[in-house]
Amino acid sequence: MNEMSRLSSASPLQLLGTQSGISPQSASGTPSFTEVFGDVLSSVSKAQDTSRQLSVGLQMNDPKVSVEDVAIASNEAQLKFQTLLQTRNKLLQAYSDIMSMPV
Repeated sequence: MNEMSRLSSASPLQLLGTQSGISPQSASGTPSFTEVFGDVLSSVSKAQDTSRQLSVGLQMNDPKVSVEDVAIASNEAQLKFQTLLQTRNKLLQAYSDIMSMPV
């Protein structure tokens, strides 16, 4: 399966967690929302830390760090953060809609 078809068929939470080592199932068979969201937050944080470390390495003239690596890591961290932010906004909107429903 090529990268584009894998990305197009994945949910935003799956995309955020692809490099964080999130397992699709916990011991009980299905992960809880708290586990999934915590893992996604961890993934976003790791991506931002990696981007920051590469940026500092480039500024310090580290020969192992290229401009391309910094640009890719920066864009990846930004994309993960924006996806997390949009997911949060959708969840808050859904909660607000549910709370405003008549009982």
